[in-house]
Amino acid sequence: MAEQEQPPFANVDPATAADARLQGRDPRKLDQAAENVLSYIYATLPSFPVYPGTRLPALAASSDGVDRISLLPDEPLRNIVARLPVKDAARTTVLSSRWRALWPSTPLVLIDSFLLPKGQGFRPTPANSPALTAAVSDILEAHPGPFRCIHLICTQSLRCLQISCSKMEHIAVVKAPCLERLIIFGSGEIARGLCSRLKIGDVPKLHAFGYLDPGQVLQVRDTIIMPGIASTSTMMRSVKILSLNVRFGVRNEVKMVPNFLRCFPNAERLHILSEKCDKPTGNHLSLKFWEESGPIENVLSRINVMSIREFRGDPGEVGFLEFFFRNARALKTASVSMANPSFTPFSAEEAHAKVKYCYRNKASKSCHMVVRGSTGPSGGEVWRFKDGADFSFHDPFSQVLVR
Repeated sequence: MAEQEQPPFANVDPATAADARLQGRDPRKLDQAAENVLSYIYATLPSFPVYPGTRLPALAASSDGVDRISLLPDEPLRNIVARLPVKDAARTTVLSSRWRALWPSTPLVLIDSFLLPKGQGFRPTPANSPALTAAVSDILEAHPGPFRCIHLICTQSLRCLQISCSKMEHIAVVKAPCLERLIIFGSGEIARGLCSRLKIGDVPKLHAFGYLDPGQVLQVRDTIIMPGIASTSTMMRSVKILSLNVRFGVRNEVKMVPNFLRCFPNAERLHILSEKCDKPTGNHLSLKFWEESGPIENVLSRINVMSIREFRGDPGEVGFLEFFFRNARALKTASVSMANPSFTPFSAEEAHAKVKYCYRNKASKSCHMVVRGSTGPSGGEVWRFKDGADFSFHDPFSQVLVR
């Protein structure tokens, strides 16, 4: 009896499915796992301003045969077209010459998943992505703009990439000429060997980068960042907003922080997430370590906004904070968010006193500091995709409003 042909998968290409079978793995489970992850991602995306499932019932023609809708001024008619999914908006051009002239001058809503044929689900798949990309390109070519909303899942001009809770061992951003935001959150399970290497290649417009983990192997172009390495070839000068995850109780990770900071000499905003360390490795590195690590350009003359979250008052945190305040001459705003005292060895009052101690010898006389308490979960609030994708906010990592 002939072997039954395997059905195609929505998220796994034939080569990957065949490779999975050779390894004794069920490609159906792989496909379902990808489906679950994608469903979570799509569920967290911002809501659309239009909905394609709305039915528009046709009204009976008036008894005198007069088209009163078309007699309305241009502005109300454009408002009607702008509230339609792009397919329906384009169809209004066949109603009359009056409507045909309105479509090119109306700010449209372009959502690529609404261009999928009926019955193909709510999102692109590897099978229909090329046709979907071509359809979007045709619309952008035919309509001069502006667009009220553009929502593209399939794109070759990526501006924002967010990776959350990934189990990938190696992430490489090889060439992304339009990428402005790279956000990797919840992927730094270094102790288990997950997401242990991050390679950054050609990203000339990268503006905001986080949450970079000093426990990761960071490779900038062809150079792996190591203690003592300082080279113009490893510098990413376009990055202005930098966020780091730091376990101040792990000496080898803390020793990498100065090297990581030197890779971003033009960073103007620095955000630190202080991660809890269950098993400290040796004594905490103090102020002396930071003073002996040498000058760091962005700390001395660039960074004007700094925040540290989940501050517990540990000696390693205090050493870094004291060093930073002593050297950050351009600092204007500092935000220290305490960890929930229920999960720390120090009371909120003790931690607050340590912050004030670090702040006493600040280099910037125009700096304003905000200290915030917390009753949230251990480790702080989880990252939200909507925050990273919202370009109306200049700084996706900021916890306070900076004027």
